[in-house]
Amino acid sequence: MLKRRSPVSDIPRWLGDTAVSPGDRIVLLTYHVARRTGSSRRRSGRLCRDMLRRHLEEQTPARDRRNRARLIAALRIQLKHAGPDVDTAIRDAVLWDEVALLPPRQRYALWAAVVRHDSVAEISRSTGWTPPQVSRLLRAALMTVGRSTAD
Repeated sequence: MLKRRSPVSDIPRWLGDTAVSPGDRIVLLTYHVARRTGSSRRRSGRLCRDMLRRHLEEQTPARDRRNRARLIAALRIQLKHAGPDVDTAIRDAVLWDEVALLPPRQRYALWAAVVRHDSVAEISRSTGWTPPQVSRLLRAALMTVGRSTAD
């Protein structure tokens, strides 16, 4: 029997972490926006270091979103040359940041369903969770991400 190969086989390191560190989140968001708006790798790396220095502090989940708003405002200033592309890049980066803030099981279920295109049954088989558990995890993840990105 042939097994369907997932289009994305490498699981990101942060996907399995209990909690994604604020530093990783700042780097992921900043680098994604910088590269999507046409910045070189070198300039994107410098921007990440600069944003880490300015925005890294111990955070609670409620403060994470406020700090993200300050980070996005700073990125808009730094990348003002990018024009309208920056809005699309920021929307995408905020979506991934919301995924990073999800509890680990919800994060994995959402990633497997959306990125790898796994069905509920496939996620259930690969994790040992029951199909109703997977469905609840997906529903909760989608509600959280949808509610947070609608703002």
